Amino acid sequence: MNTIDAVISWVDGYDPAYQQKLRSFCQEKGLDQNSAVEPTRIQQVNEIHYCLLGLRRFAPWIRTIYIITNQQIPPAVTAHQGTPFGDKIRIIDQNDLLSDANANTPVFNSISIEWLIWRIKGLSNQFIYLNDDFFIIKPVTPADFFENNRLVLGGEWKVQAAKKWSYQIKQRFYRWIGLPTPVPKTNPHRAWQEKSAQLAGFRTKFYLLPHAPFPLMKSTFETYLGQQPDLFTQNIRFPFRHSDQVSSIPLMVHLDIQKKRVIYHSQSKTIMVNGATHSLKKIKSRLLQATKKTPVSFVCMQSIDQAPPATQQYLIGWLKSLMEDEIYQ
Repeated sequence: MNTIDAVISWVDGYDPAYQQKLRSFCQEKGLDQNSAVEPTRIQQVNEIHYCLLGLRRFAPWIRTIYIITNQQIPPAVTAHQGTPFGDKIRIIDQNDLLSDANANTPVFNSISIEWLIWRIKGLSNQFIYLNDDFFIIKPVTPADFFENNRLVLGGEWKVQAAKKWSYQIKQRFYRWIGLPTPVPKTNPHRAWQEKSAQLAGFRTKFYLLPHAPFPLMKSTFETYLGQQPDLFTQNIRFPFRHSDQVSSIPLMVHLDIQKKRVIYHSQSKTIMVNGATHSLKKIKSRLLQATKKTPVSFVCMQSIDQAPPATQQYLIGWLKSLMEDEIYQ
């Protein structure tokens, strides 16, 4: 069996030292802090505690868990110190990765940091990448992520927004009446993936990846970025998210799709809930489905920090009841 590591990106936006760094940099650049960085992207309610417990309980075969931070250590990691599971965890300072890549600009942007993950020293060729709000909720095996040196994907093919018939018709109509062509309607999650697919050579469709642990290969990063060093250099220098950036995760997946190094999983294994935009009733229904539906192994809980108190309490309680009963066994 091939060695498989996990990489998690994490930041504590409530940390006074982090807040000061962000505030000072925004003031220096004349930027509004909340516009530069959406608060929900850096605020946390200890989601990483349950992200780690999911790996511990349901993916014990993971060799090493690398956590990329900004000069911080999650309390959840401290809680595991001195245990066999704690010995698996390594803290990686993003500033060291940036320095090694000759990029000294302060970065408050996960898209930039994701371009650096393949440069973690000792990282296995096959690895899974998680945000801290990705949770494994049922036992998984390496074959759920990799099979015969190929990625196992659980997303679906979609038509790019600008290639949809509805947009093509609208575009022609606007041209006919002499008005500027409107921008295709999409959401940021899809837009990032579409752009990456286009860079990988896909002109009409793209493979929409769910909010779930991403299987990746370090060798794909190494090969492609060895040929495109300027793309790497450009993307790690954005301190904040920018429309000129490309997202490396879907780019690498689409490159592996082009090389036929993937296997498609026919059933979705992921359920996503959003504490800020979904009603508590909808969240309860989806999480019940996650518990009862056999193929579902992953749950993504977005914006728990912005959820109403009752919703936040329910989400954390659901995770706690699923995972914490074995934490000290």
